[in-house]
Amino acid sequence: MASQYKRLQENFQRQITQLTGESNTLQADIEARNKRLDELKRERTNTIQEKDNVIAGLKSSITQMSNKFLDMLMETLAKIKARIDSASTEFDKTNESSLKKKLEEFTAVSYTHLRAHETSLHLVCRLLLEKKKKKKK
Repeated sequence: MASQYKRLQENFQRQITQLTGESNTLQADIEARNKRLDELKRERTNTIQEKDNVIAGLKSSITQMSNKFLDMLMETLAKIKARIDSASTEFDKTNESSLKKKLEEFTAVSYTHLRAHETSLHLVCRLLLEKKKKKKK
């Protein structure tokens, strides 16, 4: 029985040694994976920071471009307004006197004067309208 007990003890000792070796191997593997995980986390943080910097730069560029576009647009609108004002002033200067002359040419005329210039077509229409009015009365 002592020999069986000794063999059993030796088997247990071998299994303990084997399991200890496996445990050490697994512990080393865990430590290596944790190191790799930490490296990946640092890389991810760095990548995110780099991309955030790129985004900030792009936002800054967009803001600068939009400000330049706004300035160009305002400058263009100011030039257009100046041209419109200039053209309006020139139009007023050149046409003011001719418009006044045309308005002065129009004078009041009598009904008899207007009838004197009637054409036969106008006369027929006028007569038909008068006839229609008489029927309604």
